[in-house]
Amino acid sequence: QLSNASRRLEQARSQAFETEQIGIDVMSDLRQQRDVILRSRGNVSDIGENLGMARRILDSMGRRAAAHRMMLCGVAVFMVIMLGVLALTVLGVGGSGNAGGQTRSADDPDRRRRLLLPLLRGHGSSW
Repeated sequence: QLSNASRRLEQARSQAFETEQIGIDVMSDLRQQRDVILRSRGNVSDIGENLGMARRILDSMGRRAAAHRMMLCGVAVFMVIMLGVLALTVLGVGGSGNAGGQTRSADDPDRRRRLLLPLLRGHGSSW
């Protein structure tokens, strides 16, 4: 009976040692998982900050693009107006009226040609 009790005591001690080893392994795994979670939390915070900065940069770029588009439209309208004024000036339309039916020099086709040719030559092959 004493040897039977000794054997049971040895089995209980062995099971307690195994249980302790399992507990140590579980604690080690939990510590590693805690470290991973803390690192992940820090990374998520960094990602959130970077996302906010990227959003602000994209908003700024969108505003700049809209401003550039508006400036481009303004320049295009200005150029069209100036070309219209130039065409009216060169063709003699809209000038002061004639007195007594005299011919205006702007109505002279040779004069128009002389005024337009230097303009056309100045633009080279774009015409």
